[in-house]
Amino acid sequence: MMAVAEFVRSLFDTSGFQARWHCGTWSNMHGWLHIIADVLVFGAYLAIPGVLVFFAATRRSVPFLRVFWLFGAFIFACGTTHLMEAVIFWWPAYRLSGVLKLSTAVASWATVFAIVPLLPRAMRLPRLARIHSQLEERFRLLVNAVEDYAIIMLDTSGHVVSWNVGARRITGYRSRDVLGRHYSCFYTAEDVSAGLPARHLSIAARRGRIAIEGQRVRADGERFPAEVVITALRDDNQQLQGFAKVTHDETQRKRLEREIADAAAAEQQRIGQDLHDGLGQELTGLVYQAERLRRQLERTESPFVSVAADLVEGIQKSLGQVRMLSKGLIPVEVDSDGLRAALEELTEHVHELYGIPCDFICRQPAPVDDANTATQLYRIAQESLTNAARHASPSRLTVELKAHENNLELIITDDGTGFDTTHEAAGSGLRIMHYRAGLIGARLQLNSERNEGTRVVCRVKVKKSGGPPGARDHGTDTAAESE
Repeated sequence: MMAVAEFVRSLFDTSGFQARWHCGTWSNMHGWLHIIADVLVFGAYLAIPGVLVFFAATRRSVPFLRVFWLFGAFIFACGTTHLMEAVIFWWPAYRLSGVLKLSTAVASWATVFAIVPLLPRAMRLPRLARIHSQLEERFRLLVNAVEDYAIIMLDTSGHVVSWNVGARRITGYRSRDVLGRHYSCFYTAEDVSAGLPARHLSIAARRGRIAIEGQRVRADGERFPAEVVITALRDDNQQLQGFAKVTHDETQRKRLEREIADAAAAEQQRIGQDLHDGLGQELTGLVYQAERLRRQLERTESPFVSVAADLVEGIQKSLGQVRMLSKGLIPVEVDSDGLRAALEELTEHVHELYGIPCDFICRQPAPVDDANTATQLYRIAQESLTNAARHASPSRLTVELKAHENNLELIITDDGTGFDTTHEAAGSGLRIMHYRAGLIGARLQLNSERNEGTRVVCRVKVKKSGGPPGARDHGTDTAAESE
């Protein structure tokens, strides 16, 4: 032990040793050849651990991590022995050189002992790599085999990096025409101007995903209703790597919903008409007969006069309820001016019910021949006014109906408290309004801010009087605000 302690104390003592330049006959070229070679080897051995450390720092998990660090230590130790071989030419610290070599030997054998137990696992790695490659290939084949959904991979900035068969079938773009392009090419010009593509990616990155239902554009410019889900893709370190965008063409579903809505509206109108023309007329006749009976009993001073009066009153109440039911089933009269009249009556009713001034503005004729379109627009206005009156504490409400050729615009505004559309626009009332707008191919837009009031705008193409139906718009994006 004393010898070891003495060795440690004199670790940096060079007395008794000569610098290597003075040991033997060294020519300048011979000596510098050794020195330069050892320094270069040291530089390489120092760079290798640096690269390994950078690699480990940028990955969340590294296989065989203990061996990884031991190998780095072994390489660094080898480098120090080479550096010491160069230094000894001037500073003969042979004791320190021996310690460094011993450290290198320990690191080397520790690495060997760590590697041996891992050999069976390491031998399986190529097979696992092949399995992983096969799984990736099968997944690629699966994605490409899907034709009903457009599955698109985007980079972090929103450019298309991969494309499946379904995407080509739905959008009409070929791979070579769309790869590398920004995905905003699938949006309408209005939505691009409003900044929706960037906003949707931002929401997906922040929340993980976003589901959207709205218009998209095919390669030939045709618009179609689509259901879109954008999902953020992150690596093991939670770094954003891109986005997966899945789009489904909703044209057939929207057409079916429209047909069902039209059939339901027709049946609802028939029931309302039957109540009005059938039961309503029968009750009107009964009121007349009951009133006639009451007068006759009154003339004869019959004790049953009060019973007859109650009978008249009861039948009149029933008649009133039947008329209310009929009005609820057919809120808009089936004529070109029915919507205007119904909205005017609605604003008067809201004013009477809630005591809030409610104005109706329609400066020019706004004919709507389609009963379902008129009914859905009426329901949207009714829902919007009711929500505002109940929850926004407005001092004034306004309903405006505008017509531009075959385009109709319904605008409902209030000066109430408003709300944050980013967090509160997912209420059932707004979802119902969006659904009703979608049934008639309308575009529904909502603008609201805290203490700034709310503005709801519904635009729809309507068929001209006596003409064929105009092209449907299929609605607008409904999830950007509700996320």
